[in-house]
Amino acid sequence: MSRQKYHFPGQHKDEEIIFLLRRHPIVLLGKILVISFFLFILIVFWIKGAEYLPAFFEEPYLNFSIFVSLLSLLFIWLYAFIVWADYYLDLWILTNERLLDIEQKGLFHRVISELRLNRIQDITSEVRGFVPTFFHFGDISIQTAAEQERFKLNQIPHPVEVRRAIIKFHKGYLEREKREDNQSL
Repeated sequence: MSRQKYHFPGQHKDEEIIFLLRRHPIVLLGKILVISFFLFILIVFWIKGAEYLPAFFEEPYLNFSIFVSLLSLLFIWLYAFIVWADYYLDLWILTNERLLDIEQKGLFHRVISELRLNRIQDITSEVRGFVPTFFHFGDISIQTAAEQERFKLNQIPHPVEVRRAIIKFHKGYLEREKREDNQSL
């Protein structure tokens, strides 16, 4: 990923983006299976329905069957769009100064949290279970001294490497602050 091509509102002048993180794509698999199941049921209804439920494919119920099928297709498409939007718009941005957590909750609710790197006290990465271990994804918890004690990055790819990178930039940020304090004296 080229860091220079990404920018976000509120980005400081000398702030560089280190990571743009989303949840691991494998977490979508369960929801894709649900969507596929309901599409399969709808397709089977139209292919085999005339054979097993002939009344629904004759007048006066044919129009009702078409209406219910199209309405079902609309709900399936809407659910798929919400799943994709939730996945795509949930984002964590690590810069050389802070960590931003952008979480989409539904279609019309977004929560943005910010954690300055100098506020970090402890970082824990956790990979739990066979599927997360096999596909290399897990959670990172960041302990702070602020009101929000824990900052969580859920289901991200390669959590151990991300934790190491956060620690590296945390130490670099503290060293840079220390040099600036010594120069101002």
